[in-house]
Amino acid sequence: MALTPTNYKHLFKFNLRIFLASFALLYVSISSYVMPYGSFLNKEKGIFIIIPLYFGLSVFNNKKLFPPQDFLMFCGISLLLLLYWVFDIDIYGTGLGTIATIFIAYILLRKPIKLPAYYLYIIYLIMLFSIIYSFASSQYNGRILLNAQSPNIDGLVMILFFYYCRKNRLFFGQLLSLIAIFFLISRNYFLSISVFFFFEVFKSKLYLMLRKLKIDRIGILIFASILAVLVLSFYYVNHVKLTAYYLIGEDRLLQYADASNYNRFESNVFIMSLMQEDLHAFMFGAGEKPDEFFRKFSVWSPHNSFLQTLTTYGAIFTTFYLFIISKILNPYFSKDNLPYIMSYFFYLTFGQSGLIGVNLIFFMLIIAMPHRTVLRFRWDKSLKTRIPTFKLKAIKYNFKQNTP
Repeated sequence: MALTPTNYKHLFKFNLRIFLASFALLYVSISSYVMPYGSFLNKEKGIFIIIPLYFGLSVFNNKKLFPPQDFLMFCGISLLLLLYWVFDIDIYGTGLGTIATIFIAYILLRKPIKLPAYYLYIIYLIMLFSIIYSFASSQYNGRILLNAQSPNIDGLVMILFFYYCRKNRLFFGQLLSLIAIFFLISRNYFLSISVFFFFEVFKSKLYLMLRKLKIDRIGILIFASILAVLVLSFYYVNHVKLTAYYLIGEDRLLQYADASNYNRFESNVFIMSLMQEDLHAFMFGAGEKPDEFFRKFSVWSPHNSFLQTLTTYGAIFTTFYLFIISKILNPYFSKDNLPYIMSYFFYLTFGQSGLIGVNLIFFMLIIAMPHRTVLRFRWDKSLKTRIPTFKLKAIKYNFKQNTP
């Protein structure tokens, strides 16, 4: 059929939200699993390129301006960034990525994300081969690590890969994630996996209990995480006696009274005392490079993603940021997503870099996906080959009360 002015337009029409989700998923898989850690794509500010891409495609696809609520959302975040500029707070490197995180999550998570099965499998293969290559080429130094060569960051990358494989029923990826416990020897990773399976086994009863107590909200989990790490930090520093200096082998997974944990909890206590003394740091944060800021005081940067965000951006931006993120995630607080949410928030309580940038976007994409049954292959006549396919399992999302 010949193209005419009345029928050619459909060739350029597409679901912008699904396209953006596909692009974001590809971006995350390449930046976190393929590219070397610390590259431009891997940094938080790299994902800012998705925003002009969305606006440009929105105008091209709809032949009109983007929705007013999207524009107002972007303007509100930009005004908050302008406030930091007025007070001469240097956060633009990570600040751009954090703004992009909010905006991308706001656009993507309005509805559950249903991506083509073959595309999800391609993303899985990209991450899988990258992980295998990283493990194979890693130099053994008591641990076998990934690109970041840090058990904290590599543990976060692996647990997100585990969530992705679990959500899409990719069994080899799940098995590799469990084996990685003995490669990374990360206690936070090991405990987060354990928390996941605990909530997976008892999710029906636990979710019902949370619903009855009316604590099935992301904001409550954020408050509980901050409170738990502060209470545990003060208790650990003042009452726990160290039994070891620094462990490297598998015994580390079950040993928690060592100097490594002491330094982490001590830095959390120091942060709170510093915030009490320095009102400016509490309100506006330490700036773009908090690691250098804490190095001046000879302490570690906080091993809690919420405190890390607080020390980087300050109370004003962090409060606004966490409020928006909680409102976006609340509709996805479902029984099927309970193991993922509780496990991830456990990791955030004792780990870094899980609340900003590509890592948080990847987690949001995962919980917005429906569960799928076992991967199967079907014969495609046009391609003359077997392609992967999934059968969707319905998930009930609560969008009536909590839609952002």
